Amino acid sequence: MKRTCAKQTEQAKQASQAKQAEQAKHAHQTEQPKRARFLVAAFIALVFLGAALLTSSCTKSCPIIPEGTTIGSGSGTSECMVATTLEIMAIKGPSGIGMVKMMESPSSSSTDDLNYSFRLAGSPDEVIAALSSGSVDIAALPTNLAGNFYQKTSGDIRLIAITTYGNLSIVEVGDSVTKLSDLVGKTIHASGQGANPQYILEYLLRDAGLSVENEVTIEWHAEMSEVLALLATGEIEIALLAEPFASTALAKNAHTRIALDLNDLWQKATGYPPVMTAIVARTSYLEAHLSLVDSFLDDLRTSISWVEENPAEAAAMCVTHNIMADASIAEAAIPRAGLTFLEGKDMVPPLTNYFEILMAANPASIGGNIVDDTFFYQR
Repeated sequence: MKRTCAKQTEQAKQASQAKQAEQAKHAHQTEQPKRARFLVAAFIALVFLGAALLTSSCTKSCPIIPEGTTIGSGSGTSECMVATTLEIMAIKGPSGIGMVKMMESPSSSSTDDLNYSFRLAGSPDEVIAALSSGSVDIAALPTNLAGNFYQKTSGDIRLIAITTYGNLSIVEVGDSVTKLSDLVGKTIHASGQGANPQYILEYLLRDAGLSVENEVTIEWHAEMSEVLALLATGEIEIALLAEPFASTALAKNAHTRIALDLNDLWQKATGYPPVMTAIVARTSYLEAHLSLVDSFLDDLRTSISWVEENPAEAAAMCVTHNIMADASIAEAAIPRAGLTFLEGKDMVPPLTNYFEILMAANPASIGGNIVDDTFFYQR
């Protein structure tokens, strides 16, 4: 009886062990696919985590810092920089001509993270409005209006470059005028009252000993295009014209000629060339984006040099970008447009000299005072 019970106990034990072994085998077989699924899920999670970290790193490197700010070399983040678009406004004429190469290729050649967007204004009033609203970052203005705006806004803009010297001429249908004194008793038709053309013309006449009030008559028109039309039809004989209007006049009337180059006369009278076009930046933008503005200046210098060296190609681009309507006239105007590039301390002597003359003639033309040193941006 005892032997039988022992035998049964042994059999039960073996059965239990067999069952446990079968359960363990089943559990192992079940665990393998679970583990595989876990490893696959973990791998996928790591992939997404890495992508998220990379995106986060790029976002922190560029967009979160002040708009357009560049990261210094060696930061390891250049591959994820976000390009900044610089909003620029030029005026149809010489300021636009000098920038035309940048209009043609609106990505900076000086840095990889800067693009340019250009707008052309028909008058300085449009530029003043755009600067006041903050819709442009950099703009071209007549130099006296740049000084005036700086004074009236307590420094909302800074001068970053001068891009044209004078390009004013006395244009005549005929050949009676060869010197300023020949203008006695004659009428000069002009546009630009209250701006650079008036101040330059009247200063030179007085410097030559002529009375603007009694000896020479100046008839002011609202637009230079109006003066050009009158000259082209022969309704008037003598006009004060800037480029490209002077070159247009020569092309439209074979009897028209450049009688006097006021830019040469100004330099002889004052010792400095007349400075006509100021490139300004909003102060708040400049202070937050120094490196971008510096890159713009490098590209602007390159563009002006290229235009001077390639007038025919530049003229075609002027037509493409609606700066001028006629490529042949644009090509003729480029050498007479007074294109230049001054920045930093090189701007100070000619502009200070010019503003001192304007201050004596009409203090309101430059805002009542000569600009202080802060007006001039120096890298």
